Amino acid sequence: ENRQGWARWFQAAGVPAEAVPARGPMLTDVSLSKQAALLGHGVALGDLLQVGEELASGTLIKPFDIDVASGAYWLVARSLSDLSEPARAFADWIRSEFAVIRRTA
Repeated sequence: ENRQGWARWFQAAGVPAEAVPARGPMLTDVSLSKQAALLGHGVALGDLLQVGEELASGTLIKPFDIDVASGAYWLVARSLSDLSEPARAFADWIRSEFAVIRRTA
């Protein structure tokens, strides 16, 4: 949709704003960006939740140790303390998954 993610990445990398490319292919779907990178068509910004397995297996690499915020995920319920057992199990699982990703990022 826009180049804000790349602008934040280049800023975090210390690249002056005037040196940031203003043109180039832009895929608005993370899955398409991931597939393009897997096919060797260039580099992509990716969500660690969606590329974690590929990074772990070496199918994709993270060439720089730079992370930038790209959004958020929310777990929403009327009352997290009153969840059914299956819902609580899911909430606990999703929290643990995010915790693993934060530790390995």
